[in-house]
Amino acid sequence: MRLLDRLTSRYRAQGYWEGMASGAAVMSTYSATPNREQAAQSIVAAATQAYETNGVVFACTLVRMMMLAEASFKFRSLKDKHLFGNPDLHVLEEPWPGVTAGELWARMEQADSLHGNAFVAKIEDDELLMLPANEVVIVSEQVTSSSGVKYKRPIGYDWDPHRFPGATGKSQAQFFTVDEVAHWSPIPDPCAQFRGMSWLSPVLRDVSADNAMTSYKTQYMDHGSPLQAIKYDRKLDPGIVDAMRDRIQAKFGGVGNAWKPMIFDLGGDPMFGGGLDQLDFRNVQDGGELRICAAAGVSPILVGLRSAESGESYTEAMRQFADMHMRPLWRSACASLQKLVTVPDGAQLWFDTS
Repeated sequence: MRLLDRLTSRYRAQGYWEGMASGAAVMSTYSATPNREQAAQSIVAAATQAYETNGVVFACTLVRMMMLAEASFKFRSLKDKHLFGNPDLHVLEEPWPGVTAGELWARMEQADSLHGNAFVAKIEDDELLMLPANEVVIVSEQVTSSSGVKYKRPIGYDWDPHRFPGATGKSQAQFFTVDEVAHWSPIPDPCAQFRGMSWLSPVLRDVSADNAMTSYKTQYMDHGSPLQAIKYDRKLDPGIVDAMRDRIQAKFGGVGNAWKPMIFDLGGDPMFGGGLDQLDFRNVQDGGELRICAAAGVSPILVGLRSAESGESYTEAMRQFADMHMRPLWRSACASLQKLVTVPDGAQLWFDTS
């Protein structure tokens, strides 16, 4: 995809011209080239599964979403920093029918947490569209500066819902120019030039371990008794071994049969496993939870994993969360969305948390 293509008959024949307000050009082909960046699908799938199945990940994402959604949009004077509004902010205050700025913030954060990128397209003067981040490819081209330096520059965003594995049906991709899409990527991906990275990427192994700990606890509760083996001083027929195992599981397995007395004869020597307290289960699981919270920038107090007795107050945790994470996110999001509104001279798009 090259910028020149949009100025020639390739797109003009399909009804696209550079002055169209929507900017949707129809493309019939797709190919992976160095000039096209898309989210890593395996990481996106793992992050989405973590969001849907892991309570700590969901809680951290929810806190980030709810906190961001508390801010409203304003213009800020570059001269004296005072905040003000005007009718031009309406497209952000009601980005699409029935939706307020709070949901725009929340959906942008959800896309950022799961994909590392949020794409907001302006399809009408008074309407925005959230493009599914896993269906968007960032298109760039190599240009040469006046001094001879060659570098890549993004020229637009290719959106095709039916490009990726599992999609059904036929579709023609739509192309939006950089002026028509606000691309928000708070955490740059070190493996790409333009796309962002989810905060979940570094802790996906911790999420997997946390899920494994939950599964272990469920299995422990399902089996009821910590009996691990029965030792005999003689060789047993394989059929007897299988029958004993099945009978013990049927009679003593499960929470409903937990702690029933077990009697062994003929030299049976039961070997019991340690309980969850002997495994230091709580502290082991805490380690993974803390790393997930650290990656999200959310104090465990804010998601209910710690109490004020741990030494940090709710007020201190909230202040650190707002100063170190939310304010940079608000600022970067406003910088991305600014191209979608008419900003008065001497001002910039800003946020109001009052």
